[in-house]
Amino acid sequence: MAMNIKVPTAELIKLVENRIEQLNKEIAEYPKKRADYQKAREKYQTEVAKFALDFIKKNPKAIGWDYQDDVRISLVHKGVSFEFDSRAIPNFPQAPEQPQTPNERRHIGRDWTTPLEALEGTLKALKLTSQQEVSQTTYGSILGLL
Repeated sequence: MAMNIKVPTAELIKLVENRIEQLNKEIAEYPKKRADYQKAREKYQTEVAKFALDFIKKNPKAIGWDYQDDVRISLVHKGVSFEFDSRAIPNFPQAPEQPQTPNERRHIGRDWTTPLEALEGTLKALKLTSQQEVSQTTYGSILGLL
């Protein structure tokens, strides 16, 4: 049994306008989030270095050459590399989460565009239509942008 579902165009326009507003807010907040991330990243690097040194001093038997060792030594081009298994070592500092770029250019359908440009184009098209309702297929494709 096939169903033919229609979605009110006015409701869809509200959804798109709300998403554009939200995206503009995310774009405005991104520089601050990025700066906060950079500060947290610098702090994390210091914490990892301190933790690693303390761990090596306290647990020399955890160091080995095998892949499954908590701290693995590898000979590299002109030196030695220490690799820590952060999942196996208790209390290993956790990296800060990097904020996602809210309006990064990407493929949307067959276009290489930003989400904001795609939403603005969709909004223009929806406002130009004289139809009171859009099909479920149209709604589904727009929903992917929201």
